[in-house]
Amino acid sequence: MLGRAKLSPDETRLLALSPGGIARFREVQEGMDRSIIVTPEANGLSYTARVNGRIVDVDASTMSWLSKIMPEVLRESAVDVAQRVTRLRSAGGVDNVLRTIAQIRSPAAKAAHYKALLGTGDFDQNEIDRIARAAGRDLASNPTDLKGVIGLMSPLPHSRGKYPSTEAKAAIQQSVETAIQNAKSTSEKASLLTQYAIGGDSDAVLMALQGAKDLTSDTDKSTLLKTVAAPALTSRNPAVRRAYFEAFATLTSDFDGRAVLVAAIPYAHANPAVTLDVINGTLHLTSTTDQAEVLIAVAKQRLLISPDLTKAYMAAAKKISSSYDQSRVLQAAIQQ
Repeated sequence: MLGRAKLSPDETRLLALSPGGIARFREVQEGMDRSIIVTPEANGLSYTARVNGRIVDVDASTMSWLSKIMPEVLRESAVDVAQRVTRLRSAGGVDNVLRTIAQIRSPAAKAAHYKALLGTGDFDQNEIDRIARAAGRDLASNPTDLKGVIGLMSPLPHSRGKYPSTEAKAAIQQSVETAIQNAKSTSEKASLLTQYAIGGDSDAVLMALQGAKDLTSDTDKSTLLKTVAAPALTSRNPAVRRAYFEAFATLTSDFDGRAVLVAAIPYAHANPAVTLDVINGTLHLTSTTDQAEVLIAVAKQRLLISPDLTKAYMAAAKKISSSYDQSRVLQAAIQQ
């Protein structure tokens, strides 16, 4: 379809095409190749129909066929999605939209309709849960599409701050796990995990951190950890904090490891356990320069607020094999 088209509310008829526009619909089945070309003319629209390559009359049967396939073609090609979703929801609520999405075969078109639905807002809890379960099920095998929809779910816009229920979140998590298995690269896996966790829900963050351990790229892993540092290290669930540093411990690059520990330091002011984890984290680094820079950053932030933390700091300093870097670390502690 080229040009601007005006459609009937139920999308079964073309009402108008802009000058120079053209719309062509074609359906190929075994033994049958049907098509129709629609162009604008002075008094409305002109139709040219073909069956198996031969021009045929545009009769009631032809128009019935066109009215049947037009809604499907428009749905699958994601044309006028926002208007369609609004009309469907007005006519039959969220369930009416979900029934229509269930008929769509294209994952990209499904995702476009879910995004449009989430954009309409003002959902009750049951509607949120149904959307979450349906989206997770429909898009599980398409990580990129699922990621885009997940990004709109926590919380849903104009949903009065409501999140999917525990049951619905479990369904989404299962879908995310499936999508990760189908992801083609570690970057795609990391991106999906990050998007899933970005809303701050502790269960989602925990799952993302556990998944991070399996990423093969230190760059992708460190980027994920730095991105979710805030929800991970301010969570009231200590298992989330532990998962952050367990994922850090799987890094093999000192450069990335140092960056992850430094990203965690600001959150240590509210939780001394983070300070201890950062100090102990330097023991996983092999570069004395990186070890020293992390410990110096801890001291400069005045985080050695207890005898236990000071003891751990000094123990980590003593394990630095470079006398130069060790002296820098001890000097930073003295100046705190």
